[in-house]
Amino acid sequence: MPAINRILKSHSDVLLLAGVFIITFVIYYPGLNGQFILDDFYNLQNLDLVKNYGYKAYIFSADFAGPSGRPLSLLTFALQYSDWPQNPFAFKFFNLILHLVNGILIFFLSKILSGLIVNNKRSQSAISLLTAGLWLVHPIQISTTLYVVQRMTQASTFFVLLGLIGYLLCRLQLKQIIDVKKIMLLSFIVTSCTLLGILGKENGALLPVFILVIEGTLLSRQPNYPYLKIWKRIFLILPLCLLALYLIINFNDAVQSYHSRNYSMYQKVLTEGRILLEYLKNIIAPNSSSFGLYHDDYLLSKNLLSPVTTLVSAVTVFTLLITGIELKTKQRVISFAIFWFFSGHILESTYLNLEPYFEHRNYLPSFGVFFLLSFTIIKLATFFSRKAFLYAFVGIYIAMIVLITVQEVKIWSSPGLQAVEWSRRHPKSFRALNGLLGFYIVNKDYDNALYTLKKIEDLNPDSIYPDLQHLNIKICRMGQQPDEIGWSDLINHAGTAKFDGLIVVTSIDKLLLDYVKGNCPNLKYGRLAEVIDALRTNPEFRGVAGYLNEFLATLAVQSREYENALQYIRESIRMSSKTSREIYEIQLLKTMGRNKEAELKKTKLLKRLHGNPLSIWAYHDRVETIDLH
Repeated sequence: MPAINRILKSHSDVLLLAGVFIITFVIYYPGLNGQFILDDFYNLQNLDLVKNYGYKAYIFSADFAGPSGRPLSLLTFALQYSDWPQNPFAFKFFNLILHLVNGILIFFLSKILSGLIVNNKRSQSAISLLTAGLWLVHPIQISTTLYVVQRMTQASTFFVLLGLIGYLLCRLQLKQIIDVKKIMLLSFIVTSCTLLGILGKENGALLPVFILVIEGTLLSRQPNYPYLKIWKRIFLILPLCLLALYLIINFNDAVQSYHSRNYSMYQKVLTEGRILLEYLKNIIAPNSSSFGLYHDDYLLSKNLLSPVTTLVSAVTVFTLLITGIELKTKQRVISFAIFWFFSGHILESTYLNLEPYFEHRNYLPSFGVFFLLSFTIIKLATFFSRKAFLYAFVGIYIAMIVLITVQEVKIWSSPGLQAVEWSRRHPKSFRALNGLLGFYIVNKDYDNALYTLKKIEDLNPDSIYPDLQHLNIKICRMGQQPDEIGWSDLINHAGTAKFDGLIVVTSIDKLLLDYVKGNCPNLKYGRLAEVIDALRTNPEFRGVAGYLNEFLATLAVQSREYENALQYIRESIRMSSKTSREIYEIQLLKTMGRNKEAELKKTKLLKRLHGNPLSIWAYHDRVETIDLH
């Protein structure tokens, strides 16, 4: 605390920082009135488990949340379970507060780092305030803050920033003679914040990377004592070696996962070079038309010369990295900014099977760029004789950024405006058009919905998704009677359709939900089962066959064909042994009156769950409450 107090000893710093926070809050506030979107539904749909089985059931049963399970992020969602799904404002408000808290940490971090490169206290304060201000209000941060599920990115960033500040405060107090207490504290801070960051989102594993970037650039003129070198090998290098080993071991799985994409790993890696430079352009010189959530229409690189900008981007990225190495002692801030930005993209913007383009990946990597911009501006102010000209330019630049952010937040605040504007910016984006389609359906504008669906069909002629949406609109929404020729064509198409993501699975899930609730009385059970069965036997859909078998089980239950349902759910378990499916099987056996068999399954499942602490926390109560007597 004394160190923090010294950092904030200037009252003007506090007032100016408070002013930045107020401006940020006011700018973002209208966006809190927006809606849940895209992956929000997939990640939050099980929040009802909290009400029925407690927090553990949601926090530790997330097989959708990455290798770590991200329980810390899920805990924050679970605390708001009563607001799901009717109150997105509450979730977005939490995100905004967390964004402001991270802004405080960005200020602290900037204050410490600026002290390594300038001696003037006023300059340090100016760099820190400008960096924090740019970072908080820049439009590239909007999708992280107003897209509810990206709280995971915010949570991970919080612990990484906390770890960096703690590390630097301890590191700068080290002397030539080893201080065991400080080294122990240093070890605790780095280890705990890395682990907590990973439990927020896997990017937390990059904390040691960021520390090494600082050590190799801004801290390069600080004494590097022999015991500190040993410490770095153990607490920084070793964890990164373990991370690399983990990635190597799972490399084949990463390669195989690309079977569900319409591009290869090679194409994704080539494309990322262009995307990284576009991120940089949008950070330094933002343009309102460049921002938004949907970038699935981004032109993929087929090889180094298709498009030719692929080669140019690869050379540019390589040149920047070489420049960073060359300048790490002469121009430390430039080197720091280069390596910070690219280090922050090591996991999400390289070979892993993640979608190529998402703005939220710049939430923390952008800090290095803002720090360099702020340092450059303050440095120029010491040389300019006509400071008014420089200040006017900076003022216009900041005003431009704020204006773009205000415009973008306005789009996020209105579901209709958001759907229309994003589809206008990305007319070939499947997701943007799908968002517009959803808006029209919700507002019962079926003529425009069908017109938009035709655009989607033209973009994806081999996809079964438009056909499923035709069912949703015409049969479930408009109450039309389906014709037999239409059903036959749909079934035939299901057998030859190309897989284009989980959107097909979620569409069928929605149709089933409407059918079970009686909201789609004209939907024919037998015909829908034939469509799902055709998809199940389509080799393109083998990766989601487990879901399709589960859907067939649900349809069979609705028609009281319990034996068929049991076969389907068991086939689903064989393909992917999810605990929720095993619970489904036990409940189905109970419904069929096969209680002894259900009891054996229940006992076996509980025994398996007891071998995994996380699983027993998540599922114990759900299994135990199945009454078989």
